Amino acid sequence: MKMKIVNADRVLPEFQTPEVGAAIDRAGNMIVKAVEPNRVLVLGPPPMPDFDSTWAIALLPAEDGSTRLLSRCRARLPRGVKGRLMSLILDPGQFLMERKMLLEIKKRAEEHPLAEPAPEPLPEPHTADDAIPWTGSSSPEKNSGAVSPA
Repeated sequence: MKMKIVNADRVLPEFQTPEVGAAIDRAGNMIVKAVEPNRVLVLGPPPMPDFDSTWAIALLPAEDGSTRLLSRCRARLPRGVKGRLMSLILDPGQFLMERKMLLEIKKRAEEHPLAEPAPEPLPEPHTADDAIPWTGSSSPEKNSGAVSPA
């Protein structure tokens, strides 16, 4: 895909207080759709007629005092052949990018453990899907972790 993605090797202060509607990439294709500080970040593209998607990243407290990182990608694609073709293109790319991102987060978290205690955990949602708000234009199916035609 040859995208020129540069990962930060340290915490960047200018990205620590994202605001809904703000673009977080240079091209303006990744917009903050929802944010709950220290808990949930939902990103997605600007509005498009045939396509809507969200990528949600949530931090959930685990019973052992650790934190679980959840990532979900949901999309509304056109019905028919066009949607199926888009899915064939988007699914593998999204999987590869998300896996690399999660591995890089894991690496950084293990290299730099917290120097101070974490803040009090937020109340745990009933299910993982409750933790990640859907900001799309139509209601998603539960547990739809992959991009698929609507």
